[in-house]
Amino acid sequence: MSTRDSSRWHKVAFSIALVTLAARPVPAIADERLPRYPELAPKVAFWTDVFTKHSSRHMVFHDPELLDVVWEVHDVSSLVDGDMAATQKTRALRDYQAQAIDLLAERIRRLEHSAPQNDAERRVAAVLAKHAGKLPSHTELAARVRVQRGLGDKLCDSYRRASAYLPQMRPLLVKHGVPEELAYLPLVESGYNIGAHSHKGAVGIYQFTRGTGRRYLHIDNAVDERRDPLLATEAAAKYLRSNYDQLGAWPLAITGYNHGEHGVGYAVRKLGTKHLPTIIAKYDGRSFGFASKNFYAEFLAAVDSMAIARSRCSADGVSPLGRDSVRVRAYVPLRKLASAAGLDVAALAALNPALTSDVVRGRLHVPRGYTLYLPSGMGPSFETAYASLPADSKAEAQAVVLGTHTVRAGETLSEIAGEYRTSVSALLRTNGMKDPRRLRVGQRLKVPVVGRAAAVVTGENTRENSVTHRSGSSATDDRRGYRVPSQGQNESGLSARDPGCQAVAAERRSGRCGASGISPFVRAGVPAAVHRGLAGPRSAGYGQTRVVLTAIGGQRRRRNGRPAQPDRDSRFSEYPGGRARDPDRSSHPLS
Repeated sequence: MSTRDSSRWHKVAFSIALVTLAARPVPAIADERLPRYPELAPKVAFWTDVFTKHSSRHMVFHDPELLDVVWEVHDVSSLVDGDMAATQKTRALRDYQAQAIDLLAERIRRLEHSAPQNDAERRVAAVLAKHAGKLPSHTELAARVRVQRGLGDKLCDSYRRASAYLPQMRPLLVKHGVPEELAYLPLVESGYNIGAHSHKGAVGIYQFTRGTGRRYLHIDNAVDERRDPLLATEAAAKYLRSNYDQLGAWPLAITGYNHGEHGVGYAVRKLGTKHLPTIIAKYDGRSFGFASKNFYAEFLAAVDSMAIARSRCSADGVSPLGRDSVRVRAYVPLRKLASAAGLDVAALAALNPALTSDVVRGRLHVPRGYTLYLPSGMGPSFETAYASLPADSKAEAQAVVLGTHTVRAGETLSEIAGEYRTSVSALLRTNGMKDPRRLRVGQRLKVPVVGRAAAVVTGENTRENSVTHRSGSSATDDRRGYRVPSQGQNESGLSARDPGCQAVAAERRSGRCGASGISPFVRAGVPAAVHRGLAGPRSAGYGQTRVVLTAIGGQRRRRNGRPAQPDRDSRFSEYPGGRARDPDRSSHPLS
């Protein structure tokens, strides 16, 4: 780092500490099905420090293959707590990290041929000497420096959130023959934050992707059961049990939760062993990278960290989650159900995290067949109040939102219907047309984008909204108050596993790390689930609620080309395991 660059950071409280991963007592895991391999002890110790010792104001510079090789720990509190806008702070942290990586790499390379010349080089030389005999060349070490942000300052918040759910999570796991210690896996995935949402679309405390989640949960534009902690726990138990039945060992089943059971199964067959440390050391699968290799160690570290939290943190005032449940027998606005329960909408929504924001805002109804959760003991009184709701509060079909499509040259009504996953008859009915061939260029069609594919748009259940697409728009808000992300915008600061926070030097130089890539959709009154361009098989859950849109405006699904990309959430998960996971696509941006 040049003198000029160094002066740029003169306000940064720059403290460098050589971290010695001292031997520590290992908390006993009661279940012998979860072995603590000696080969993984350095990894477990490293991740325990991440969860309990290093805070989000620390950058830990370490080797990604030998996690006990920790070069330096930098305190960047003045940047994290500085009086800067979020985007400026993100840029400043990323620049600081990049320069620090370059400087550290330069020191490592120089020490291969010369003696240390200053205190900084002597500290690096001490790390090299401590691990002499097991390290690769200095050039290789310099090229693979990695940075990890800590989570120690968030441990107690995670523990408090967990305390509300753990008493009910453990029995759900045991019911499916899963070790109850896996109730601590959400510390890795989300910090027990039920609102966690990764930039790859993984949602909830167990961070299910849509594809995996739909195996066990109901997911559509009105209900997303990934957000309910207990429903997600049962789904995770089923998924983990399925992994175990296929792979035959719990360390492999847990690794498969991250990497995908098919990917782990291939590694087992290729190497002819179920010994996880051997697979980590020898399997060279393209997508079997840092995240997958460390996932089981992170889980063991989460078990240890929650044991530490029990002595360090307080959960006073947190009561175990208790709630009654009733079945909703019609399509009803949430505000009407809240009125029947004697609660405000926010309080009822908090008890029903699976309801999407479009239901909470009143844009969609609570669907028929949904299990509504109420405060404990309120079920009978609610049933009486529900029966007295006026008939016009209970609909027979989900609310319908209309989008508009401008006909382009060469388009047919069949192609337009396929683009929006609706039907020709629905388009004809909605637009009062009789002949599907009578289209003209520039004609604006009304398109039912929420509801049944053949929904009849009638009466009060119909709300018409314009759906547009502005490529490269720099707008930040539209007239309805929905946020409009600009191209490539990132709303958050750097997180623990943000690519910009852990970039290996070579990846950083190639520009592969640190981009978030947000599509410039305009949320012009269209429900958020539709705005994100949900694809995949349509869910017929609760009878009739379905997502019918896969493309909006100019974002078209092409039969012979790459499909239009959905809008990606700009928030990066702060937790090591908070990432997209799909057993059929086990690649991972951090691998």
